[in-house]
Amino acid sequence: MATSKGTKRKRESSYITGEKGINRVRLFSRSRDGMLWLEWRDENKAKRCAPLHHNDVQRGKIAANEVAADLLKNEGPRSGEITLKTLFDNYEREVTPTKSPASQKHDKRAMKLFLSCWGNATVKNLDRRDWDRFIKERRAGTLKLDGDWRTKKGIKGVRDRAIEHDLKLLLAVCNWAETVRVKGEPMLGRNPFKGFPLPAEANPRRPIVTHAEYSKLTEAAKKEGPEVALYLLLNHETGHRCSAVGHLRWSDVDIDNALVTWRASYDKQGREHTTPLTAVAAEALKVARKQAARIGDGWVFPSPIDPEKPTSREFWCMTWRRLEAAGEVERIPGRGWHSLRRKFATDLKADTPLADLCSLGGWKDHNTVLKC
Repeated sequence: MATSKGTKRKRESSYITGEKGINRVRLFSRSRDGMLWLEWRDENKAKRCAPLHHNDVQRGKIAANEVAADLLKNEGPRSGEITLKTLFDNYEREVTPTKSPASQKHDKRAMKLFLSCWGNATVKNLDRRDWDRFIKERRAGTLKLDGDWRTKKGIKGVRDRAIEHDLKLLLAVCNWAETVRVKGEPMLGRNPFKGFPLPAEANPRRPIVTHAEYSKLTEAAKKEGPEVALYLLLNHETGHRCSAVGHLRWSDVDIDNALVTWRASYDKQGREHTTPLTAVAAEALKVARKQAARIGDGWVFPSPIDPEKPTSREFWCMTWRRLEAAGEVERIPGRGWHSLRRKFATDLKADTPLADLCSLGGWKDHNTVLKC
């Protein structure tokens, strides 16, 4: 029936529940038939309507409240309410898998330390006192994980370099959360740790291997076996990290052209690059390739337990200790395979342009070479 001019149309009755922009749901009836409908916005903020096929207002309110509760459940924590564990769970699920195996282990270990120190606190409530307490407890050794190797060796705390590494992860997680949006809002509205000072090692340990000590280690490595001797040689001649050397495949080595390709997946900087081999390294690899007697691709340093896997990092760490003992090389805390990388830079820096030196050793930032 047409409505005469000046006659007001009967208003639709309605009921509203939930919070605007989050889980708002409106119950209303259409005047033409009196039936109830629900109206809300989905995760993309598009308007949705659904008929209830009845006109019972009480039943309609119950249905509206149920829909609002479901929307709130799927909304997830808001930026001001997100807890430390929820934040870490999101980062570990979305970002950690993109990192190297060693970095993934550190992520998980550091996150456990933060949760052990602060519990499942709301991130926005953490402040400078919590930051300082973490540093203090890590230095004192009162904050540690079960099975920590330092406990077995009687070492109480950790140095500032290790603490700095943990806190940099925390900053990275919070910075990442500021850029991720959940339901149109940042996962974390503000990084509560921004601007806090990181502990700096006053006297960092960066021991190096001398020429005389390297000669002793070489003789000891020959007695350990050809693979150990080759591993030591490649660490010395390429200047690359021991983890990158340990993950070389024969397909990475071009013996004819004396080149080696370092894969991004095993590079700390995450970039693939190719460097020349010295004559000594190329000849040693040529001999090792013949002795390997393996058809097709494979690890240059296969695990003695499973040839389909590379030799473990733990094995090489223990091997370094054996070489020091056998070669009667003084044990200096902090000195290991990485000291050969420092020796590589020290030997070449006088006669090699800085850019070329960085390229040969796989350094991305020349400041690392200058400072370390």
